[in-house]
Amino acid sequence: MLRLILAAFLLLATAAALAQPGPQILVATGKEVHIQTKSAGTVICAGGQPTTQGPPCSPGTKRILIISRVNELEYQDVTGSAAAMLRGKNNTVAHCNLDENYFGHCWGTFLWEIPEMGGVWEGTWSASADQAKRITINSAMGHGYGGKLEGMQLKFDGVNPGGLPHAIFIARIQGM
Repeated sequence: MLRLILAAFLLLATAAALAQPGPQILVATGKEVHIQTKSAGTVICAGGQPTTQGPPCSPGTKRILIISRVNELEYQDVTGSAAAMLRGKNNTVAHCNLDENYFGHCWGTFLWEIPEMGGVWEGTWSASADQAKRITINSAMGHGYGGKLEGMQLKFDGVNPGGLPHAIFIARIQGM
């Protein structure tokens, strides 16, 4: 009798689990646009001097370090099932380690407010950059907090192949 009750319980538990919707995956693509630099942060020009116009360092610089630059990003022409979850301003903090040709690695954090969803995305990002040619390849991962974003996970990949005023991105959002 106990086996029959246990078997019935397992059958009901399995049926209930199968009836629950699985993790939801949503996607979106669009343009990532730099709106403004809120803080230039600190620029260290090893072997050179910071400049006020043009490239951030004088000729002869061997290594460029950018520390705590704060940028505001916006997303335009966003389409796909996750589009509404990306409508808002994204504030990033950037750190970069670049060579004399402005090639290297950048990384940082982001806080992306989504008023329509009543929440924020918070996470980290990393990029390979050739800033002289305006080429970047970046990836980000974040988690949703508050409102309809609570418990969601964001994965984001972007690329600027050079010469565009924006990056092209694809985002994937998965429900927990």
